[in-house]
Amino acid sequence: MKELRGKVAVITGAASGIGAAIARECADRGMRVVLADLDDAGIDQLAAELGAKGAAAMAVPTDVTSKASVEALASTTVEHFGGAHLLCNNAGIGGGGLSWETSRREWNDVMDVDFWGVLNGIEAFVPLMIRQDEPAHVVNTSSMAGVVTGAGMAAYRTAKFAVVALSETLFHDLDVVGAPIGVTVLCPGWVNTSIGLNAAEPGQRSAASARIDAALESVVLSEGIDAVVVASSVLDAVVAGQLYLFTHPQWSKAITRRAENMVAGVNPRLDPIGTAVKSSLAADGIHSVPE
Repeated sequence: MKELRGKVAVITGAASGIGAAIARECADRGMRVVLADLDDAGIDQLAAELGAKGAAAMAVPTDVTSKASVEALASTTVEHFGGAHLLCNNAGIGGGGLSWETSRREWNDVMDVDFWGVLNGIEAFVPLMIRQDEPAHVVNTSSMAGVVTGAGMAAYRTAKFAVVALSETLFHDLDVVGAPIGVTVLCPGWVNTSIGLNAAEPGQRSAASARIDAALESVVLSEGIDAVVVASSVLDAVVAGQLYLFTHPQWSKAITRRAENMVAGVNPRLDPIGTAVKSSLAADGIHSVPE
């Protein structure tokens, strides 16, 4: 989709973080913007902000875990703006400690938002985009946790891996039918957002899970880049028709190493965070989860 000005962008998870930054970037590039989120006050405030700058923006309270809610979002978008050209399936929550400790409720909460929310968006908007028969684009927010693994965040990593697979398949499916619709899967590294606050309610946590969670949160706060940087790269990727978007090119080696290990049959090593947590637990004499 080479031309953005005048086109309609729909962003889920738009009340804060990467979603809000993408919305502002879309408005700055002359797009009409639909803001979708469960945070009614947040999207209303952002819509007012964008409107004050002369942008056409509309807030639509949306629960991405509900197919009916996302279908209503699509209908409202068409009724108000006449169509949809850019869909950013961005809503997401964090969650998941050690694999065997993550509660089924936490698994369900994370998968409902981070995976099913993306699929709901695709099912509601892609047929509409195909009927429009004009250039359009879908951006699905995954994560570096969707292409490389480490200790902790079991549910989050699983959902984000699924988003990468879904995005790649969608890319091929649209090519097969000859639809003029591009796909980008956004895989951010550490970004300063509120996803840690927007996390699934955790179940009972052991010392190991708690320390992994704390270590991950600390790294995000200390090394995370600004969401504004991510938003700019997203719109550039849309114009370029780029499928894979990594916000931290220096992490590409981790992707290469994982692929090489898989082909060679070599077991992966712990990532730096997992290694540090393991050493910390050993130093304190904690070697297993208490009964």
